[in-house]
Order: sequence, then C-alpha cells, then structure tokens
Amino acid sequence: MSTVQTFCVATASILLLPVFTSAADTNPIYLDGKRPISERVNDLIPRMTLDEKVSQITDDWGSAAIPRLKIPALLKTEGLHGQSYSNGATIFPHAIASAATWDLPLVNRVGQAVGQESKAAGIYQTWSPVLDVARDARWGRIEETFGEDPTLVARMGVAWINGFQSQGLIATPKHFAGHGAPEGGRDSNDIGLSERIMREIHLVPFRAAFEEANAGGVMAAYGTWNGVPDNASTDLLQGILRQEWGFKGMVVTDCDAIQHFISKHAISTNADGATKMALEAGVNVECGTVWRKNIAGAVKRGVVNETLVDNALRPVLETKFRLGLFENPGPARLNWEKIPAYDTPEHRALARQMATESMVLVKNQNKILPLAKNLKTIAVIGPNAAQVQLGDYSARPVEDQLVSVLDGIKSHVAQGTQVLYAPGFSWQNPNDKSGFDEAVNIAKQADVVVMVMGDSSSSSSNMSRIPDTTGENRDGATLTMPGAQSDLIKAVHATGKPVVLTVVNGKPFVFNWEAENIPAILITWYAGEEAGNATADLLFGDRNPSGKLPLTFPRNTGQLPLTYDYKTSGRSYDYYDQPFSPQFRFGYGLSYTNFKYSNLQFAPSPQNPAQVTVTVDVQNTGTVAGDEVAQLYLTDPVASVVTPIMQLKGFQRLSLNPGETKKATFQLTPYDLSLLDVNMKRIVEPGEFRVHIGGSSPEIPGTGNGGRAQGENQKASVGFKDPSQGISGQFNVATPYAARFVYTLTTPPKIQGGAEFMATMTVKNAGNLTDITQADLYEGSKIASRRFELKPGETKSYAFPLTMYKAGAATLSLTGSDQLVSRAITVAKSPARLRLGALKTQVDDDGVVSVSTTATDVGSEAYKGQLVLMVDGKATTSRALTIQPGETQNVELKYAAQRNGNLKVQLGNLTEQNIQVPGGIGMTWGDGLLLSLPFNEGTGATAKDLASGKTFDIKGTPRWDAQSLTISDGAFVPVGGINLANRSFTLATWLKINQLNNGQIGIFGGRAPMGAGQNESGSTLHAGIRDGKLQFGFFGRDVAGQAAVPTGRWVHLAYSYDSTINQGTLYIDGKQDTQKDQLPYMGALETIGTTPQMQGGQFALHDLAVVGGALNQANVNLLSEKGAQSLGAGTYQTEWRPLKGALSTLQAWADIPAGSRITATIEVADASGKALDSKTLPLVSGATSLPLTGMKPGAQVRVRLDLQAAKGATSPRVGSLILKGDGLDARWITPSQWKKGVAAGGVSVDAN
Repeated sequence: MSTVQTFCVATASILLLPVFTSAADTNPIYLDGKRPISERVNDLIPRMTLDEKVSQITDDWGSAAIPRLKIPALLKTEGLHGQSYSNGATIFPHAIASAATWDLPLVNRVGQAVGQESKAAGIYQTWSPVLDVARDARWGRIEETFGEDPTLVARMGVAWINGFQSQGLIATPKHFAGHGAPEGGRDSNDIGLSERIMREIHLVPFRAAFEEANAGGVMAAYGTWNGVPDNASTDLLQGILRQEWGFKGMVVTDCDAIQHFISKHAISTNADGATKMALEAGVNVECGTVWRKNIAGAVKRGVVNETLVDNALRPVLETKFRLGLFENPGPARLNWEKIPAYDTPEHRALARQMATESMVLVKNQNKILPLAKNLKTIAVIGPNAAQVQLGDYSARPVEDQLVSVLDGIKSHVAQGTQVLYAPGFSWQNPNDKSGFDEAVNIAKQADVVVMVMGDSSSSSSNMSRIPDTTGENRDGATLTMPGAQSDLIKAVHATGKPVVLTVVNGKPFVFNWEAENIPAILITWYAGEEAGNATADLLFGDRNPSGKLPLTFPRNTGQLPLTYDYKTSGRSYDYYDQPFSPQFRFGYGLSYTNFKYSNLQFAPSPQNPAQVTVTVDVQNTGTVAGDEVAQLYLTDPVASVVTPIMQLKGFQRLSLNPGETKKATFQLTPYDLSLLDVNMKRIVEPGEFRVHIGGSSPEIPGTGNGGRAQGENQKASVGFKDPSQGISGQFNVATPYAARFVYTLTTPPKIQGGAEFMATMTVKNAGNLTDITQADLYEGSKIASRRFELKPGETKSYAFPLTMYKAGAATLSLTGSDQLVSRAITVAKSPARLRLGALKTQVDDDGVVSVSTTATDVGSEAYKGQLVLMVDGKATTSRALTIQPGETQNVELKYAAQRNGNLKVQLGNLTEQNIQVPGGIGMTWGDGLLLSLPFNEGTGATAKDLASGKTFDIKGTPRWDAQSLTISDGAFVPVGGINLANRSFTLATWLKINQLNNGQIGIFGGRAPMGAGQNESGSTLHAGIRDGKLQFGFFGRDVAGQAAVPTGRWVHLAYSYDSTINQGTLYIDGKQDTQKDQLPYMGALETIGTTPQMQGGQFALHDLAVVGGALNQANVNLLSEKGAQSLGAGTYQTEWRPLKGALSTLQAWADIPAGSRITATIEVADASGKALDSKTLPLVSGATSLPLTGMKPGAQVRVRLDLQAAKGATSPRVGSLILKGDGLDARWITPSQWKKGVAAGGVSVDAN
C-alpha cells in the first residue's frame, strides 16, 4: 500500500493567497455537497472573518453555528455512560463497571445506544471514552476509565467507539496521554513518564482508537511529557498522533489547559505566548477562554500568523462537512430537556444487562448467596441503599428514573418478606454514628443483612451538595471506606446475623477486616439507573455473577501503585509487615458455578511462526448456567530488556450450561510477542513464551519469606495454584522479527531559483514486524522531518514543497535508520524576489490602522517596486521599495479606518487578514431580554415569559398575591435552561422576603454539566441571599454582599456579571452593594425560586428579568423603575463638531435586527448654539450613505441617534458614523470617539 501526502516547509516557501470568492455568491463551492471536502474547506475559509474562525475553534458546548455563512453548529456531550448534557437520558453503568463485564459486544451496543440518544438531541460529538490506563488506585477519576491494563482499555475503547460512531457521529477519546498515572494519585500530577512506559502502556489504547476505530477526535491531557504540557507537545500531537498514526481529526484541549501554561505550568508569562504554543503544537479546539479573548489581538500584534488559525480551523470544518451537517444541520443550542429517544425500554434493559454483568462477586463463603426470596425478614442498611450513586459526567435523572438497591430488593422478594431499612449514617455527616443504634436494631430482627456501602459521587440527590469521595479532583490519600462505614459494618456484624456487603464504588477499597470476616462481598461499582434491579438479580439468583475485576485491589494503600503486570524487582518484593500480593487480583471474580480449563493447544502459522493460534477447553462443572471470561496472559521468560511479569493479550466471554464445554480461541500476533529493545526498536526475540489462560490473572509467586520473595525468578513461577482456575503452557519462536526500512528520495534534477518544487521521501518496511521510523531531510542543515509507522511490506511517501534561491549546485539528503540518500540539484539564477514577513497590525484611539512587516529580497538582483495596502479589496495607500539582494527592511503603512468592525487587510502578496476596529453603540442588554416574568397571573400553576412567549409550569403549590408569586414549601419555576455559559448577563427581580431559611433563600439557580471546566470556570449558579445578604456565585467563586437585604418590604435586587472583564456586581434598590472579580459561569439558568446550594424560605417575586448583558447602575435603576422593556430603547447624542460650511453626506454602518429601528437626527447650529436646521433619517442594516444636501450651513453640527429594539431581540447597534461637508470629516468610530457623546436609556458605548 502506498500513500502520498503534502507537507509545507514554511521556512522555505512563500504561502500563496487562496482565491477569495464573495460570500454573496448564490452557489458557493462550499455549499455544494457533491464537491470534495478539501475543495469546500478551501472555498469557505477565506470567506470567514477572524472572529468567525475563532468561534469555530473555541468550545461553547461544541463549535458554534455561523448563520451568515450557513455554517452549522457541532454540539458535543460528555457521553461516558450516557448523554450527559440532558435530563432523563439513559444512565448506563460507569466506564469502570463496563470494563468489569469484559463483554465487547455489550460495550459496543451501549456505545450505539449513547450515540442514538445523542443524535436524537442533535449532538454529533462526544468527549469520550476515557482511554487513560489507571495505574494508581487513589486517583479519583478511575471510575471513568476501563481499568489498569492497556489491552483491556484498548479493546473496550475500540468497541465503544465503533458503536458510537456507527450512528454517524464522532468520538473524542481522552486524555492523551499518560493521564492515568498521576503522582500520588493526584489528578494531573504526572510523574514524568519515559517514552518506554508511554509506548508500552499509555499510548496503546489511543493507537488502537485511531488505527482500528478511526476515532474522529482526541482530547489532550492536562499533564506534561518530557517537560512540555501535552497541549503544547508537538511530539505527541504531531509526531505520534498525526504522523505515526495518521490521525486527521480534531485535537481539543481539556478545559482551561492553555490557561494552565501561564497559571500552573509556568511556561509562558502571557496569553499571546500560550496561544501560539497550542496552535503550533496542533491543537484545533480550545475548551476555555484564552483563544476566544486573545487570538484576534495576537494576530494583530504579529505574534500569531493567521495561517496558524486556519490550520487549526481546517479539521473542524472538515468534520462538519464529513458529518453532513451543512446539508442536514442540527440545532444551534443544546436541548437540556428529556426527549422521546431517551431511556427507552430497550435502553433500560441494556443498562440493566450491563449492570448485572459488571458486578463482581469477590467472596461467597459457604455459598451464602444467592439468597432465598421468601426469607422472613431482610435488613437493608447503608448510606447507598436508598439512593443511587451515578458517578461523574452523568445525565440528570428525572422522576422515577433511578432504581435503588432498596427498591430492587423490595421488588424481588416474596410478598410475605419484610424489608427493614436504616441508612446508619448520612453522606452529609459521614462520621456521625448517631444512626448506628437504629441500624443494629433492625439487623437483630433480620434473617440476613444486606449492607450497601462504598463511595459517593454525583448521587441521585442532585439538588443538594453531598460530598463526593471519588470523581474529578476528588483523589483520596487512602483507600479505606469513607466516614464511619467500617465501624458500622463491624457493629452490624457483631449482631451475629449473616451479612452480605454490597460495595458501591468508583475505585478499589482496602478492606482487609471485611474480606476476612464478612461472608459475602459483591462489588457493584456505579451501576447506573438500573443498579437496584441488577443488584437484586444477583443477590437472589435471577442472574449468575460473571464480572471480573479490571483493577487490582490492594491490601494496603502503602502498596500503591500496585498493578498485576509489574516488572521484576532488582531485589525483594514484600514489605516487612505484610506480603506484596493484593487482596483481590486483576481479572478475579466468582460465580455461582465452577469452571475447568483443559487441553491448551498452540498452532503457529507455517508462513508466520510468531502468528500463533491458542485454544483451550472451558467446562462448566457446576449445576447452574453461567458466563466465564477466559483470559490469556503472556510471559516472556527471558528478554534483552526487563519486561512485565505477565501481560493480558486477549479475553473471550463464554456462556456455558451445566456440564457444557466450549473452546476458547485466541490469536497471538508478532506484535503481541514483541518488545522495545534497548534502542527502542520493536523486535520479537527468538525463544520461549509462556501462556496462562484462566478465569483471572494467574497468581504471583508466593511471598512472605521474611520480606523476601520466595524463588529467584518470579517469571518462572507465575501460574495457577488451583488447576481448576486456569492452565499454563509454552511455545517457542525460532525466527527473529524486526522492521527493516528502505528509503528513497525523489527530486527534479534542475529547478529555477525561487520556484517551488516537490521533494518526496518514500519509506518501505521490508522487514517482518510493524515499527516506527523517522526520516530527516537536510539541505546543509535539517529542514524537515517525518515519522512513519509501517506494517511489514507497507510503503508510505511524503512530499515536501521546497524553494531554493541561491544559484548553483545544491544537495538534498535524507537520513533514517543509519541510511543516507542524497540527490544533487542544479539551481538556476533567479531575478529579484520580494519576501514579506509576518503581518502586524495595530489600531489607535483615532481609528488609524498601522500595518507593518519585514521585506526581504531573496533574489540575486536588486528589488524595486510598490508595496500596496489593500483594505476590503480596495487599494488605499502604497510605499515605494528599493531593496538590495539579501537586505531586509521594516515597512509600515497607515490607513484611517472608515468604519469599525471587521476589516480585511492585505499587504502585498501576504495572506489577507481580518482586523477588528473597536467601537460603536448599542443596547446595554447585549443579547437581548432572555427572560421576563412579571408574575401578574394572579392564579393558576403557570407563569408566562414575555420575552419568548413561553409558559412555564410552576412546581409545587404556587401562592399568588397582588401581582406577585410567593415561593414557599418547595415551590419553584423551571425555566428550561437559558444558556449563560461564558457570557455577560444580569439577573434582576423585585423581592419581598417574608421568611428566610437559616438566613438564606435561593432565587436564580442552575448547573453546568460535568466537563464545563474544573479550575477556571464555575459549575453551579446560585443567586440569592445567604446570611441575610446578597450572594452571587458559580460554586466557589462567590461575590458576597455587604449590606443586609431588607425584609418585610419590596426591594429590587440585581446580580450582574461582565464576561469581558470577569467581574460580578450586586445592586440593592439600584445602588451598588459589592463588586468583585469573578470567573465565568459555564452553564444554564434552570430554576427560579431555588438553587443547587440555597433552598427554602418564603418570599414573593415580581417583575423578574434576565438580560443578556452586564447592566451598569444607571441601567439597573431604569430596569427597576420602568421594567425590562425600557432597556430596549434609548438615545445617543454626539458632542458638537465645528462646521465651516454646508454638509454633504452622512455615512453610517449599523446592524438592525428585524423589528428594531434606528434613526439619526442631524442638527446644525450657529456658534452660540442656536438651532439652524435639522434632518431625521432612518438607518438600515449594513453600510448607509445618506445625502444631506439642502441643509443650511452653520458653525457646528451634532447627531442624535434613537434606538428601539424589538421585544427580546438582540441589540441594534451603530458601528460607525461619519459626517462630511465643507472642511468637515467628523468621525465616530473608536470607543474614545464615541465616549465623547452622551448615552441615555438602554443605550451604551461598546468598549470593543
């Protein structure tokens, strides 16, 4: 197979301008679905402004739509175990639970189901699955992973991605790479992983995801590799990802990772540097605000070339074209509500099946399980019995969606069985033992006790803040069960009643006492919405346990990191006070039946002796049907480098009836047998290989000999002590395997100096093993390089466009794998050529645009010519240049802007750039009136929004008073999810407090889904009153008021957030109370009358409004006095400008939404201010030039603008205003010019 690609060596060539076609074309190429995607992208990018480009490569729940160009949105979700950005989507078991099934077809079906629900919601991308290989059990995010083994993670990841992408969507696995081995288990604290560890462990699942499943995206991790943050690593994002693996999709950052270059990694002091690093490394989409706020300025300042922005943009647009979104666009905004495709009976059944298969029985002494359904009394005890722990990145459950273990047990037992329940303690106060007596009392009454203990993570009680014990940024220093759980278990055990311990967990626990004393232990993980039914299915024998541990359970936290595939020690293994071995080993899990392994056979391929078919017979020797997971582990007994004691290389799930025997078949490839030698070359060394196949990983050699491992060679002793658990054998490979690369370089023998030509390197793998190589291209010094991964017999080519200038003989050389290939080239003499450097732009306070660059003559003759500055396609000014051969000059040209907004600037043959001239006036409410609830219904259970015309149901029992709604007894108004993410807004209402709840009430509330950002952005919205004062925050980023809010009377409150300066401001009765820096909120407004952190109390609301802009004090006063609609009208009066004669024209640029209007009144006066003439003219959207001939001359002139917005519309605005006449060129373009006038009503001056 041969492939040819093109790479531009930017240092050796001049980039040519793409052909620009007007966006007004009726049939542009990019909208023609029959044209190749590359042509469509090439046609679209030049049509886009810089701000539009930035909107595509910055995340706002996905990549935004651009209606002007008919570019669709690409919405995303965090689909780890369901469509998480929703209410009521199916909540499947978390990833660690799905890994415990070891069932690839089932995982594929779940991926399909998540894809179906996502697509039904108009979401075409998921930021999942997590392909981190979890190497430290203290890490809080283990619940999101597929476990500790690279093969298991890879197989699970490929199955899930194939399922999800089968629905015409793209998966974005994360976190690339090495994220699963944090130092001390602390999230994102990478330990400086070596290239060997990365390639042996952490890169394995990602390689499979891209080479086998063709995943369409990838998220780079927060951490570092080789001292460089992953989001700035060209080695990871270019060399490995795009070159070795051929990835062509989108690279997204983890949220705020680019900001971390400055605030955490300290590799840059400013946003310009951080922006450039990420773009040059190959990031395509930022989750965060650095690019959104900084790219345009960095391009203007010449720090970032717009070509880098285009390079980042290209895969985003290619993805939208490939998904067919231009032809069939989905919604532009996320729909947070439950839709019919969510949680169908088929998907609920699938969730239950996965939950049942995932649960791992690790102890069943005296076969206490399964329980009889007709027991007289069962006690159910524990903090997780009556609520369902879901784990991070879960959909929000709707009423009756979740089934708790208590519910499941009640629905499974016989009619006469009494089920008693006591929590023992609550997660709000996990060390409180006051509930122990109740728990012990019901245990004494029971025939058996089912204890439901474990972790807390994003529980079903989602409107209260329950402390999480696992999850993102919830890492534990120990692995003991949190709070007083162990004491509660011991207290119940002391009653003498049989205890079944059901563990709800997101990571392993250390529970040595429990493992020794409790007769039955069932690991259930975060099992999703059907957790209770699935648990009961196993407890009562409706289903047979079949899950296997995807993680090692240690005996002590001090053993960590502890994984089954450890490398042999230079000395001992044990501690002086306990053995090295784990409590429960990787792959372990019991059944209600027994299995036997026999007849292990090896069949090497005659043509390829390292391609080995391995078979084994598996028999169900028990009396009930069951599933067994046959697992194949490989040991390389003697190697030239240290290798793991064993490695999982395959697994197969088998369903067996009593007495039935089935043959499990595995294929071992040369790649499976290979290792990385001392030179990091992949080889298969001739010799013996040992294979172990069983229902778990084989036992490690016996330890405990005074702190020393028994036996000198651990590898030789690995196996199964109990033959019924597994079988071992060996085979030999006599043939060595390695790649052998052959390189060729193709160039023309003669070229014209200054003319581009192609140099093509070709690499063939003439060996018998897949491996990677790097080929470097030299012309004196190294000018380019390329990595390749090639299978045996595969050929790949890569073409570099190059340009040479110096006349005479030249030599190009290619090196790789100790080979040197050279080609002689004759370069003909070239005439003078002008090469321009990066374009730098700047706009001063008067709207003068300065454009500068460097000009170099790269020919052999002097250059003479004109350098022309083009603005919006028209020549504006020029400069004559005379440059000697090899000389570089600094060149600057200036242009007085005729309007603000986006200008297209081109200097010479440089790529056209978009610059932004700030300024203008518009309505203070920015994006318009988002919500207006007067609460004047007086009766009923609904409230009408005057902004949208929607009617909202009021939850609870509303109480109406004179033109107001009283909130009490848990009543609140759900408002459907008004997007406030990363935007300015103001929340305002008239309020009358009748009674506070512990000094607090909640007025405006909402949540951001998981993944909104963990460090630089907020995940919950709460605006209300705490301790009798205003409180406005986004979960830990609060602005607290200073003055007490009056009670017993009506008071007007406003909470304002300005995203342009990250500032929150509080107002009471129109007066500023507090102002403080505040980072952005990342979610939606969801409720009126309650918040995630503040509930209760009794209070009345009237004239409540949510405005899409940050109101100042004057506007807040206007809002309180005249209502929300008053903000949609206002005036702007310019200052007087001198006039020497008659006026000729008024030129303006305006944006006027449908239903809105703007009029301009021109007033002429004499020197004393006496009015001489006036004229009122309507403005239209876009550029306007209106004649003013016939107006009387005077000594001074000014303009009044009247703005009126349609109800709820975005702001009408005027960008620029120019008056021309005799000796007059009066301009209002930049903020400094607009600020000389006076704005009134709802009008304000734009700062940018």
